[in-house]
Amino acid sequence: MKITIRTLLWALIACLGLWQALVFAQSTDNKQNLLACKKGWEACDRSTLTQSGSAEVAVAGGLFVDRFKEFEISNDAAGR
Repeated sequence: MKITIRTLLWALIACLGLWQALVFAQSTDNKQNLLACKKGWEACDRSTLTQSGSAEVAVAGGLFVDRFKEFEISNDAAGR
């Protein structure tokens, strides 16, 4: 079997082009999981979050609780 430089060059180009797809696909999955956790969706997998992602989720959860309390207070004041 004879491997030419042209074949090796095409293989190298293919590898360089495909690694980005693998990296960005995982990045997108992580971003989608972070969004799901921030919104409190069932699809959230907290075990895959980074430390900074966990902190963002905690902050987002606190904001959600604060907004919910404001909603309850405004409804109570309106007599609903």
